[in-house]
Amino acid sequence: MIWSYAGCESAYGHPLACNKLSRIHVSEVTQMLYLTAALVLFGGLSLLNLALSAAIIRRLRDQQASSTAAQGLLPPGETVAQFDSHTLDGRQVALDDITPGMVVAFFSPTCGACEKALPGFLSEMASDPGMPMKALAVVVGAADQADHLISQLAEVARVVPPGESGPVVQAFAVSGYPSFFLIGDNGVVERSGHSLSTVAPAFTA
Repeated sequence: MIWSYAGCESAYGHPLACNKLSRIHVSEVTQMLYLTAALVLFGGLSLLNLALSAAIIRRLRDQQASSTAAQGLLPPGETVAQFDSHTLDGRQVALDDITPGMVVAFFSPTCGACEKALPGFLSEMASDPGMPMKALAVVVGAADQADHLISQLAEVARVVPPGESGPVVQAFAVSGYPSFFLIGDNGVVERSGHSLSTVAPAFTA
């Protein structure tokens, strides 16, 4: 409802009263405009902050994945590709045989770091009587140099020998040794690294 000045004076009986009421009304409207603007600004800043936070988190995840991939192995969150190979005893092994909680390790007989990591791996795998069915050890390199390595690994894990390791190496995108993976549901990599401790912190490599 809009009043004229004359209508206001007629209603309140004095022009000063109308002036005072007019100033109060203008002040209230101004305060509401300021409050509305402040709320809009605050909401905009909050949305901007959320967007920036989400972008930073995505960037960090991408950098972590890129860094892990650059190290020569499949990064966490990636799904292992389908593969078909055979273990030392001639049994077929494929991605469907890699169950959640399994450790997949890659060793090379000519790798100095592999020699250092091997005792820790053997010790941790041997600590669980059921571990041979929960661990897969893939040996890469010349077969005539891998006998000693294979014989030790066979005591604590199913072993994929050098002649059969190619498809598994490709499926896990491995190009550096040793490499360790902890597998989750549906063949997704939960943890990966070149140290056993990065796969399972309780382990010591």
